[in-house]
Amino acid sequence: MRQREPMIIAYDISLTKSRTRVFKTLTRWKLDGQKSVVECLLATWERDELILQIAEELDPLTDRLLVGMLDTRRQCLGLGKGQRTANGLLKVG
Repeated sequence: MRQREPMIIAYDISLTKSRTRVFKTLTRWKLDGQKSVVECLLATWERDELILQIAEELDPLTDRLLVGMLDTRRQCLGLGKGQRTANGLLKVG
């Protein structure tokens, strides 16, 4: 099995219907998140599959999707009520 890597996915989608579908799709994959920013732990193939699922809902003229892979060799910094999980990821809330 390939190693999963932590990543942050953020989206800004103008249509409520599309935004709701993307939110429901991400709910199945995420570790944690708030509104339109979620934290996932995914293998490369899972990331690619998730992006394909989300891309179906995006309008390239109005919507935005950002996928940021986190470097596990660097310390993750956060503000607020964050707590570190057993695998070193920051869990907020």
